[in-house]
Amino acid sequence: NWSVELLPAVEAAHKHLLTHVLLRLSHDSAVEVQRAAVLGLGRVNESAVGERLRRLVHADAPAVRTAALHALARHARGPEADAPARRKQIMPLLQQALDDPALEVVVEAAEDLGALGALEAGPVLTGLLRHSSVTVRQAAAQALERVAEPSVLPGLLNALDDPCATVRFNLVGALAHAAGDGASLSEEQRKRLLARLDA
Repeated sequence: NWSVELLPAVEAAHKHLLTHVLLRLSHDSAVEVQRAAVLGLGRVNESAVGERLRRLVHADAPAVRTAALHALARHARGPEADAPARRKQIMPLLQQALDDPALEVVVEAAEDLGALGALEAGPVLTGLLRHSSVTVRQAAAQALERVAEPSVLPGLLNALDDPCATVRFNLVGALAHAAGDGASLSEEQRKRLLARLDA
């Protein structure tokens, strides 16, 4: 925790030393320590760090897998010139994580896909609206508020019967994002959308 707190303020040489400490701690036997180190590595843009995080996406502990996904998504959202390339690299990892047996990993992957504004994630996230866990459905609906496009309208409309009010609330936001100003919708799509919203 001390290393993570110091990272933003130190000069480059010391930052490299702190990164080395965090990389070592990312191998720690205590899950809490490993997780904290992995989250800290999300603040460091170095090739060795990215490589380590990509390996940790397959760690045994769900908490570590979740932290690794979060850290990688943070790298891909950074202002650096290579952020789009990093985003391309982690998209398959995030999509694979949607099938993880641990719900916390699935939720993190869905949130990260939305945070990255990945339009190609729309159909995958729409599929998660049928998940048995309300937490996963809610994360998918929230992510879709940022990435939904007209092609996923049928899935969004079908999911409006979700028993959870929060999911339905987020789906209305996702519908607004998908519809935009309505210019890209066909007459049939507009009619169906208006009818469902009326209902």
